[in-house]
Amino acid sequence: MFKKLILGVVLLSMATFTLFAETTTSPLYYKILRIEKIYPMQEGYRVVYLTPVGTLHDLYIPMSWFGTGTSKAVLITGDNPTYPYLAVYWDNDKFDYVKVYVKSDPADPSWGETPPGYSAKGKFPTNGTLQIQWN
Repeated sequence: MFKKLILGVVLLSMATFTLFAETTTSPLYYKILRIEKIYPMQEGYRVVYLTPVGTLHDLYIPMSWFGTGTSKAVLITGDNPTYPYLAVYWDNDKFDYVKVYVKSDPADPSWGETPPGYSAKGKFPTNGTLQIQWN
């Protein structure tokens, strides 16, 4: 009987604490964008992505962003049927980092070759943030 009483008090305490616990929201959030084509370049990756309203736009991610520690970009390869896509993360409404999920097989149709003569000069961000178009 005593064990049941103790168990009841503990459960009631946990329920009360849960009801009055302060709810917090994280300042970190992300959005997913479908990749239509990704082009490896010497300077980084040119990513052609599909917006939620169905238009295509280019995004340039510098190679210097990929690395260890406090990198701004992560390239994740695999054979998941949901690949390729981007997960763009913001912290307090400021760009934080991007995860690029791509097919591991470079012969996959999602990978492309940069056309001869194509210039990406001035298209890779130098200010540490991505400018994403949503429409």
